[in-house]
Amino acid sequence: MGSAVDGVGRRWGWPSMGLAVDGVGRRWGWPSMCDPFCPPLPHRRTARRRRGDSLILNAHPGVRFGILEWRIRCPRLSPPRAHAQESPHNDMDNQETKMKRWLRGALPAVALTLCVLAPSVAQAAADYPARPIRLVVPWAPGGSTDILARTTAERLTRALKQPVIVDNRPGASGNIGADLVARAAPDGYTLLFTSTNLTLNPAVIAQTPYDPVRNFTGVTMVAFAPMMLVTKAGFAGDSLQGLIAYGKAHPGELNFSSSGAGGAPHLAGEMFKQATGLDITHVPYTGAAPALTDVLSGQVQMTFTTYISAQGLLSSGQMKALGVASKDRLPVLPNVPTFREQGLDIEIGTMFGLLAPAGTPRPVVDKLYAVVRQAAADTAFQDRIQQQGGTVVADDPDHYNAYLREDVAKWAALVKRIGGISAH
Repeated sequence: MGSAVDGVGRRWGWPSMGLAVDGVGRRWGWPSMCDPFCPPLPHRRTARRRRGDSLILNAHPGVRFGILEWRIRCPRLSPPRAHAQESPHNDMDNQETKMKRWLRGALPAVALTLCVLAPSVAQAAADYPARPIRLVVPWAPGGSTDILARTTAERLTRALKQPVIVDNRPGASGNIGADLVARAAPDGYTLLFTSTNLTLNPAVIAQTPYDPVRNFTGVTMVAFAPMMLVTKAGFAGDSLQGLIAYGKAHPGELNFSSSGAGGAPHLAGEMFKQATGLDITHVPYTGAAPALTDVLSGQVQMTFTTYISAQGLLSSGQMKALGVASKDRLPVLPNVPTFREQGLDIEIGTMFGLLAPAGTPRPVVDKLYAVVRQAAADTAFQDRIQQQGGTVVADDPDHYNAYLREDVAKWAALVKRIGGISAH
């Protein structure tokens, strides 16, 4: 608190606070402020002179720095003029003039800010990463997304010389983990490794807590994998036709599990129901691993998943793949026919992508993408993905962001066509 430049004190004894420029004091002691409706009160200690619509107040000697003069362009503070009252049209012209004047003053400040920030952003990208990175996986450990996330995290850790720590946050069809990243600081230290649920959820969940396009910036699609139908070994003759025959002979007794309500495996199951006409009950889980476990224990009879998730159980002979939802057979399962080969028009898969919060500096995004692109060119990395039933993609950020926009529209149209699909 100190001397006010307008010389107006408070009646009950508190001095004015700050630099008042309008000559108006508040009786109850708050700082002076420009009243939008009333002209300033005259005071004998206020040094004033008017020039058109300008009000010039000379600062009190105790607070001015050298020769300080405050000029406020505020027509409301000018006394009424003798000429005719201005029309609304003139008032609009005045507002436009004020806006132009404000823009002329603001643009240099904006330009200066950008000039100051640009080097700092570039420097931050050059120093990135300076600490460990958290890679959020919105699914339970052991599933396809988790496996590919750990494969990618290993490459990122090796190239960036900083630990990339996988943080599993399952639940709500992937929304819990995705929302966590959407709200994180856009500095490249909290990333998301997710699946098709990111773009599918808005079509099956009424209020998704994030927007897959506006709240994220894509780094790259790491891989793509088709869905497949698997059952416990020995069930229904280990064949698709045997399963269909069992379902028709026991209506309402078949259940299928999925990694989460409203996800690609759930959608694959609904497509299978429509294609076969079977009455099958959907049982959602919080990831591919528990969904497979209950098939193995007999709690449910079948599930739709990726080879990446079921690889161990298939290799051990505990589970049997009955069909692949792709145009071609998987190289790792050459003896498993596609659905199309068996008379069912079902093609559906899931993408596995790396994303950052919206607003993450492009140099940081490019640095992350460069690591994945380099890994994708490595034969060992390619073989590892292919051995898990996936195909390496590694598209650039611009293409991946375009894919995300198109995928949102594609799933919305497909869900509408099938009908009856919900994440609840």
